[in-house]
Amino acid sequence: MLKDPREFFAKLNDPRRQNKNLYHPLENVIFIALTAFICGYNDWVSVEDFAKENRSWFEKVLDMPYGIPSHDTFGNVMKMIDKDHFAHWMSESVKDHTHIAIDGKFLQGGFKDTDSIHLVTAFASETKLVLAQTQVNSKDNEITTLPKLLDMINLKGSIVTGDAMYCQKDTCKQLVKAKADYILALKRNHELLYDD
Repeated sequence: MLKDPREFFAKLNDPRRQNKNLYHPLENVIFIALTAFICGYNDWVSVEDFAKENRSWFEKVLDMPYGIPSHDTFGNVMKMIDKDHFAHWMSESVKDHTHIAIDGKFLQGGFKDTDSIHLVTAFASETKLVLAQTQVNSKDNEITTLPKLLDMINLKGSIVTGDAMYCQKDTCKQLVKAKADYILALKRNHELLYDD
């Protein structure tokens, strides 16, 4: 079961400019957005609509003197939050994973190759949860991004799987140090190991 995000995100510094127009507590905005995402809503207008439809329920669990945030508020707040906080919340919530699959993907929708977003994701197979994601910077690749992703997750006792791209000595050392096992695809680019 996931930990209550209100407790976790209430401890964060609010990235918004602190002024008299700050109506909605950070933990409220995040709690409503996460609830909407879990229920299948995936854009800010539909998140606002979902929150308005379920306002009576949200008012039972949140202090909301100014009502439901606007879709612009959801979008602006979520843009400012360091996405690593969500990975830490997931990692704190779900500690034991038998199998963690690592894979990288380009998101659809970029008009040019330079617009494409490239992510490396850690996925817990049993719980069907994305534990963490990191974006691959344009000058990096998945191999150099992977250590940061693995550092975000409690790997102890897990079996980590990945394709041949991740079959690297440093990756294996990091997994062993984290007390995880691994199954990585092996290709002929590691000639001696492949022959063995």
